[in-house]
Amino acid sequence: MSHRWAKSPPLFTGCVNCVFFLVRFETTRFGNPVMVLGKYRYNRWSYSKGPHVRWTCVKNMVGCRATIITMDNVIVRARNFHTHS
Repeated sequence: MSHRWAKSPPLFTGCVNCVFFLVRFETTRFGNPVMVLGKYRYNRWSYSKGPHVRWTCVKNMVGCRATIITMDNVIVRARNFHTHS
């Protein structure tokens, strides 16, 4: 079974809440960037420009407020509390 998005090799980017995760940067079938952190996917916030990028949980339309901030693909801030499973 193939996935809807193209996969990139996992990148080790650092510690989020003192637990190390592998982060994958992928592309949807429409060409939009997606970040996968653990079992959650994040879409790139449309107003992010340059190396400073905000990623929002794909379930944000149903109330999830989890966000990740990256600088040059390295996580610098994470609000990794999800309201769904």
